[in-house]
Amino acid sequence: MNNVHDDESVVFETRWAMSYLRGPLTRNQIKMLMDPLKASGGAMAAPSKIPGGGLAAGTVAKVPAVGSVTGKARSERPVLPPNVPQYFVPLRDAQAAGQNLIYQPVIIGAGEIHLTDVKTEVNILKQVLYKAPIVEGPIAIDWDNATEVDIKIGDLDQTATENASFAELPPLARKADSYPVWNKEFANWLYRAQKIDLWKSISLKDVSRVGESERDFRIRLQQKAREQRDKIAEQLRTKYATKIASAQEQLRRAEQTIEREKEEANQQKLQTAISLGATVLGAFMGRKSISSYSLGRATTTARGVSRSMKQSQDVGRAQDTAEVVQQRLQQLEADFKAETDALTSKIDPLTEPLDSISVRPAKKDISVKLLALCWLPHWQGNAGQLTEAW
Repeated sequence: MNNVHDDESVVFETRWAMSYLRGPLTRNQIKMLMDPLKASGGAMAAPSKIPGGGLAAGTVAKVPAVGSVTGKARSERPVLPPNVPQYFVPLRDAQAAGQNLIYQPVIIGAGEIHLTDVKTEVNILKQVLYKAPIVEGPIAIDWDNATEVDIKIGDLDQTATENASFAELPPLARKADSYPVWNKEFANWLYRAQKIDLWKSISLKDVSRVGESERDFRIRLQQKAREQRDKIAEQLRTKYATKIASAQEQLRRAEQTIEREKEEANQQKLQTAISLGATVLGAFMGRKSISSYSLGRATTTARGVSRSMKQSQDVGRAQDTAEVVQQRLQQLEADFKAETDALTSKIDPLTEPLDSISVRPAKKDISVKLLALCWLPHWQGNAGQLTEAW
């Protein structure tokens, strides 16, 4: 790009580009990619046992494969107290040959978070929904192990699909008293974990937008830096224009003075030469004694020589003045260029280190909309491997 305010062409970037690469994969496509990998794992042989419940000699205990059912699956849904909230995620994927439907239990928490900050002009309302696995032990729910899922509260069902099995439900999840505790823990975890990270430019005093990547932010800063640089450069031009114009006017007058002084000096030299010639000529015309006339002419000639020397000195002084003004003009132009170059190097969004700032919600801006037991549908293959069906 050619900018009239720059000394040379500059390279600019666009934030949009057409790409022919494949986008995000669908669940069915992920399943197609993962099925061969899961099938290569094979079914895990059950270890042989000896009477008394021990393992036979030479047999190694196997750890359940990832995605396999832990515990015994039941065809009947666990009976829970009426005040235990439970929901079912709708079945999305079709059943394949040899697959059975089984529901896995998790705890879901849905919340609404209002993130607002005056300085960064952030003001957004987030709806989030997380699922946390239920584990055996003193801490059944650890929200640090939760993952966000793309499920809407309005999509949840209160009934399960027919002919489905249910995985074992840990004892703590059967107790109604557990859910108020988990509700409070979920709210506290949202307060600690939920934030928005932004980038901040110190030199340009600008903050990235929500969801804006560092690259996009730097590209936007480039445009702002050019606009700011052009604005400051224009202010510098206005600042130096008056000084440079004044110096140029002084130089013009000094050059005029030099020309005038040279002309006067030349005239004075000519008059002195004529007077000197007349005096010398009179002396050779036969006047044998110094008369008052010839003495007066000699005195006039001497004064002419003195004035001629003075005019020559005036010319020298005028030239010195012009040289000083010329040096001052060159210094002003050098100062202007130095300040412009410093401005260009000072504002460089591509190399400027950016500060990272975080916008966190206040506790009053967090509300838990739902915390409940949720059953996630999975397809179970012959090898015991589970595939998400939601």
